[in-house]
Amino acid sequence: MKPYFKSTSTDSDYLQCCNDLYDIVKRSETVRYQYDREILKEFCCFLTSYLEDIVSGSGLWTAFRKSCLDITGRKIPFTICSADYQDDEVNLEDVHFLTWYYFQSLDLTKLIHWSSALLIDLSHSCTIVLDQHWEVVPENPKLCSYYQLSPDEDDHLVCRNLLDNIFFKSYLFAPDMKPRLDDALEPVFQRSIPEDVMNHLAYEAHVNLIFTARSQLLALSASEWAVRILGRDHLASRLFDNMSSRITGSFFLTSVEEDGLHFRHLASGKDFALKEESFREDHHLERQLRHVFHMSIIKWNGRWELSGVMMDQGPASLKIINEHKNSVERQAEMSPLHTNDPQNADHFSNQHDAFEQVCGHRDIAFVESTQLEDLFATIVQKTNEMNPLARSAPKKPNITLVKELTERSEIVVLFYNPKAGMEIYPGLESAFPLDHNPYFDSARSLNATQNIILSEMVSTEIAHYFLEHCLPRLDVNLAGLEELLENDADFILRFWKADHYITDPKIILV
Repeated sequence: MKPYFKSTSTDSDYLQCCNDLYDIVKRSETVRYQYDREILKEFCCFLTSYLEDIVSGSGLWTAFRKSCLDITGRKIPFTICSADYQDDEVNLEDVHFLTWYYFQSLDLTKLIHWSSALLIDLSHSCTIVLDQHWEVVPENPKLCSYYQLSPDEDDHLVCRNLLDNIFFKSYLFAPDMKPRLDDALEPVFQRSIPEDVMNHLAYEAHVNLIFTARSQLLALSASEWAVRILGRDHLASRLFDNMSSRITGSFFLTSVEEDGLHFRHLASGKDFALKEESFREDHHLERQLRHVFHMSIIKWNGRWELSGVMMDQGPASLKIINEHKNSVERQAEMSPLHTNDPQNADHFSNQHDAFEQVCGHRDIAFVESTQLEDLFATIVQKTNEMNPLARSAPKKPNITLVKELTERSEIVVLFYNPKAGMEIYPGLESAFPLDHNPYFDSARSLNATQNIILSEMVSTEIAHYFLEHCLPRLDVNLAGLEELLENDADFILRFWKADHYITDPKIILV
């Protein structure tokens, strides 16, 4: 769980700590029964890395603790730190949380109770061992260098390497991000394709995660963690704050100019001048004018750059361009650039008004799935009537939804998300004990509630609606979930929704 492979002079001291932890952990028959040896060894390495972090001052745990306090109001989730808590020492509260985090990350479908006897006993035993070694282990200065940058560093690739170290080579995010990287690479390595193509695709999958993933810890991106580790006064932190979203799509090369390589996004027609230095010399792009390339770009330090690999798809043609222009999915590739567009805000406001008119002046409705297409058509019609640009649209448009939703009759929750528009959720009606919900069934409330809180596919906004309006009215045993939600609901939502915690609107303006 280190960002380097060659051993250092301090490793033997930490190895001894790791072995002592394992001697303690393996004494528990319950732990040995639930988890295999390799998982327990890795857990001991994880806790030892926490010790090395706080002794060496590499800044990972400090960044988490400060960020947790800023975002949730607590230094450590689920607990109030005792008066004996010391920021630069081993603390029981730290070890308790890290133990919960490590084992909970192994299986997100089964909730681990924070106050379980096993978790408490294991945390106490491990804290004693870590505290003993804290007195004697040396600092590891080499470790710190992998999580810092020189004060004037502004090179995109160097800064991206820091993000890679944080998410995929540090102990703190190993329980979360390492399995996600493995999952992203597995389908690439299973394909029967030339090795060079496989390596390109694997590299692209890796880079994409660096820029698009959010950690289970606080649902922050790698760049947001980098800012918290470096400090906001660092030059690279300002560059990370102003960095654009990563845009992936098909572009064709229109010209090679002094100010960069000029590409046009096929679907939207938007032009981009990309920094020439971000391309490899062997690309020879001056020979490939009007060729289409599938690639990703990112705006860094005021200039657009190539991000990851580019795949030549051959010469552009009118047929290819029209196919992209007529594709909603291709148009959506530019949606990250329009998240703050005033037109989006107007659209959502109009659609919200239309939704409330149709659904009895409420943000949530409970309907038969067979009614959805007609209901959606009415809402879209009313939305268009409020938009001067859309008044020429058909009075009642044809709306086609997923057949699996409309061909069978079931109850669905229809929710208006102010950040994303209309959302449909089958099977969640029993989480909402509301007067206008005739389908509420308390016997199914536990499963529905768990899905709302713990499923990444259920939006943060409807989860907050549930917590505010429905959780206080539920008279149901939530199997330990209520213990975590009592004071740490937002942390739980961030932990389980991670990549999906932040809702990004995707509106295609045609």
